[in-house]
Amino acid sequence: MADPEKRLSGKGPRNGHQAGQDSTSAERARILETVVNAAPAVIAYWDRDLVCLFGNTAFVEWFDSTKDGVIGRPMSDFLDMRGMAAIRPFLDGVLSGESQHFETALIRADGSQVNALTIQTPDVRNGEVIGFTTHSIDTHSRRETEATLRAEVAERQRANRIIRASATALEEAQRLGQIGSWTWTRAKDVVVWSKELYRIMGLDPAAGAPAFSDQVQIYTPESWARLREAVDHALNTGAAYQTRLRYVRPDGVTGWLDARGEATRDTDGAIIGLHGTVQVVAGRAGDRQRRNDQGPPPAAQGDE
Repeated sequence: MADPEKRLSGKGPRNGHQAGQDSTSAERARILETVVNAAPAVIAYWDRDLVCLFGNTAFVEWFDSTKDGVIGRPMSDFLDMRGMAAIRPFLDGVLSGESQHFETALIRADGSQVNALTIQTPDVRNGEVIGFTTHSIDTHSRRETEATLRAEVAERQRANRIIRASATALEEAQRLGQIGSWTWTRAKDVVVWSKELYRIMGLDPAAGAPAFSDQVQIYTPESWARLREAVDHALNTGAAYQTRLRYVRPDGVTGWLDARGEATRDTDGAIIGLHGTVQVVAGRAGDRQRRNDQGPPPAAQGDE
């Protein structure tokens, strides 16, 4: 049998001119081998008789051998009978001139197993398959990564279900307690209301919450003045506030709210807005307050 290295390189006697070409070719071959050996994939070249003519560094490490120890050895030295049987259909395919792409468990000669994604590419010269290359990637780490990702996705889905359930429970609690919540970002005058707050105020959620500066239309003049004073104080000092406000809905319905608010701060501690709640004051509570004071609640003096 011919020397495997010579069969792969096709080297023979050379004259002086050819020697110079050989020098250039040798440098190119060295660069190519360097690139191939640096690849994390397992790369090898096999002749028609399934004899290994080249194996890169990853191939040598995969089969716990040495570079010189893989050249000239048959594939059956690296895979046991079960491993050879598993890939036999693909070997027949590539030797007939068709590229193969498959993933399978390769059982090595020592009985160990590795899951690999393999591409086999035929080497065709003058219409004849003289050998083929194999390019394999260990998919074990990929499978572990996929399993980790699936677990993370499942955990996120579970967390999302919990969040949705919590949000639903919060909406129901606000509905039952007639409590609305809100946030306000001062810089852009952006206000966000909870669903219940829209219901309390008789406004359409599709229209969005009115900016703070537009909420003058929601409250009586006296209540609006009281709210502005409380808000300004909270923005300047960071102190929370609690006050009672009289609101007027677009449909003419009026009522009283217990309003609470406190500062929202950024990571540097600067006040960037406010957040809080409002709760509808029940009729009996309002009536009792009026009887005690013989007029509007103390926090709403001047409201009609």
